[in-house]
Amino acid sequence: MPEHRNRGHVLVELLIALVVVGILAGLAIPKLTGAKTRAHDAAAIADMENARHVVQEYESNYLTYPATMAEAGFEPSPGIEFTSWELAETNGTRYLLIEAAHENSKYLYYTAYPLSAIKKRKRGEDPDFDWLNTSESVAR
Repeated sequence: MPEHRNRGHVLVELLIALVVVGILAGLAIPKLTGAKTRAHDAAAIADMENARHVVQEYESNYLTYPATMAEAGFEPSPGIEFTSWELAETNGTRYLLIEAAHENSKYLYYTAYPLSAIKKRKRGEDPDFDWLNTSESVAR
């Protein structure tokens, strides 16, 4: 009979251990997902900063902005897509509109080089937004 009691205690202890592991996993998984999202966004911001530096170097060499990423000699990181790379002009000032995002991010990062810092907006927002006066800077 004492052996039977030990088996019962072992089963209860095992169930309690499984519940504790389940609770810990439930707490850890959302934090890991958030870290992955932040890493995707950081990769997009880093590529935007790199693109700004490449454009700055190109401009100092050729006295104009590159019309395409290929012309600038810029290759984005894996998973990063540049959705806009176009020349624009306002009040006689030329600038380059650059927009990029990681394929798994809900944000788009953009800049009007050299007039504004890197900023962000949610995907799906109005595509006719004001490139120069929206959101807050996310550049480091």
